Amino acid sequence: GVQGWAADMHQRLFNFDYPPYGAPPARIDLAGARNGVYSGQIAVRSDAPITALSASSGDLAGPAGTRIPASAVQVRYGVGSPASLLVGGYGTYGMKMPMALKHNLDTYSRELAGLPEKEQLAKLLFYDRLSARPPAEIPANTCQPVWVTVRVPKDAAPGKYQGTVTL
Repeated sequence: GVQGWAADMHQRLFNFDYPPYGAPPARIDLAGARNGVYSGQIAVRSDAPITALSASSGDLAGPAGTRIPASAVQVRYGVGSPASLLVGGYGTYGMKMPMALKHNLDTYSRELAGLPEKEQLAKLLFYDRLSARPPAEIPANTCQPVWVTVRVPKDAAPGKYQGTVTL
């Protein structure tokens, strides 16, 4: 079925990533100050292709009926680039294969088994760009990052705010 999980915003996701075993439902916790901008990352994956992915947020409800309007919440989608861009000889950065990338190739050997390294690097996508438009289709058994950014109004009352992002 469809799985969603909160991913550390510092973690670069790859298209073959999957949720950690026993991961709780996706929940983003942001801590911020007035007039600041804060982001979190959700990953979505399905055993069938996903078409027409969309994400939206309502208002964030705060203390004593205060609100941060939905217009202050921005949703963006990860744009995949081939991992070959990260590796010298195949890409533009002139690097040897980073250990983390080599680990990813080994981790995803099921999906990439039997392919030459150059083809593996072309099929393994990493996400480091964002778009306001979702992808037309997310292939089965691949993940899609969804970034949620909150611009806290300069006059927001202090306190805890809660809201829901619907995928």
